[in-house]
Amino acid sequence: MRTRFRLTTIFLLFCAFALVATPAMAKRSKSYSKASAKTEQVASSSKKTKKSKKRAVAAPVLGEGKDPLRLRVRSAIAADYESGSIFYEKDPDKQIAPASLTKVLTLYIVREAIEQGKLREDDVVKVSRRAACASGSVMDLYTGERVTVRELMKGIAVASANDGCVAIAEHMSGSVDNFVRLMNRKARSLGMLRTVFKTPNGLPADGQVTTARDMLKLSRAYLKRFPDSLTLHSTRNYVHNRRNHQNANRLLGSFEGADGLKTGFVNASGYNIIATAKRDGKRIIAVTLGSNTSGVRKRETARLMEKVFADLGKPATGLAKAKTPRPEPWEQAEEDVTTQVGERPEAQGGGLVGRQGSALKPVSLQVPAKGRYTIQDSTFRSMENARGRQAALRDDGIPARVVATKGDKSTFYRVLIGRYTSIQQAEATRRKLASDYNLPNTLITR
Repeated sequence: MRTRFRLTTIFLLFCAFALVATPAMAKRSKSYSKASAKTEQVASSSKKTKKSKKRAVAAPVLGEGKDPLRLRVRSAIAADYESGSIFYEKDPDKQIAPASLTKVLTLYIVREAIEQGKLREDDVVKVSRRAACASGSVMDLYTGERVTVRELMKGIAVASANDGCVAIAEHMSGSVDNFVRLMNRKARSLGMLRTVFKTPNGLPADGQVTTARDMLKLSRAYLKRFPDSLTLHSTRNYVHNRRNHQNANRLLGSFEGADGLKTGFVNASGYNIIATAKRDGKRIIAVTLGSNTSGVRKRETARLMEKVFADLGKPATGLAKAKTPRPEPWEQAEEDVTTQVGERPEAQGGGLVGRQGSALKPVSLQVPAKGRYTIQDSTFRSMENARGRQAALRDDGIPARVVATKGDKSTFYRVLIGRYTSIQQAEATRRKLASDYNLPNTLITR
């Protein structure tokens, strides 16, 4: 009985407490719900504000990051010659091997020395064996030849003479290494902060890089200080030692107003060019790096410059309406994969200046003597230079031979290594030449 009374009392007390507490709890719950909803609303509003602010900051400028021309090059830039105002950019700070564009700085240093009275155009330079044996594009100098500074400048500007660059470098600085140090100091003074030179002619070398923007700085400084240099750079043919050399800049004579400046090619970069043209008193400079072929280089650079001239109200008939080409699966097999008659890649072959890494290893290379495939080190228009190159390779343990090849108008002398029964066998030796003998630019031929 007492137990039942206690349970009843506890139950009644609990009910009384529940009746008193329910309204307060409901009120508190209601206010908490309102506060929670308000907090969520504020948080949501804050999140939206932050999101909208983020979108506003990230919103790209019209046309920013786009390439309306879709140029088929790795890097490009175009600017006004006088003011330096930029008209177009595509990865202008990408570091790429400069190839023969290097020669613009070499010529800058030569002209500067002439201007300062340290050098004269009539000074006579004696050609060393090292200079005469340079490979790639050459002006066909021979060992012991005496040639004026003026002739070397012509050869470098028109024939892209690798041998001429070595000759003038040795004459001015005593050695190629000293001249290269001078080049890098001059590059820094011109604001070329992402460029490093290792050779005076652009032949391949580890760590030798530049950018389209740096080449624009160089070319503007060069033309502003030495405007008469365009007389040489616009020359389309040059004869030395009874050999005719063609300017590889195919915009000359085909693009209205084009009068310079320099082309270049090495495997590491592709086809490069610094181009300049003037119309109605307005000069522009365009740099394109990394075209697949010389034909693509010409076409894409012409499209870029024509677009700039069109925007300035100075287009040429027909070219201003050039359309963006459609991507094709056969792009690698462009119409100009092979060079024109008389035109040679500017840096075909390893050369004696432009070797990568350390000195050659004095290890004799064993090569087979039979087969239809062979490895080409370099080509020359002079038998004497080819023999000099052959001797240099043999001194380093590479059994090279010289083969005369008749062209349409002249004979070329090719320096070849071995004969192989399969292309795989030849490729294995080519890789060995690159890794063990510092010859990275040999070619497999049949």
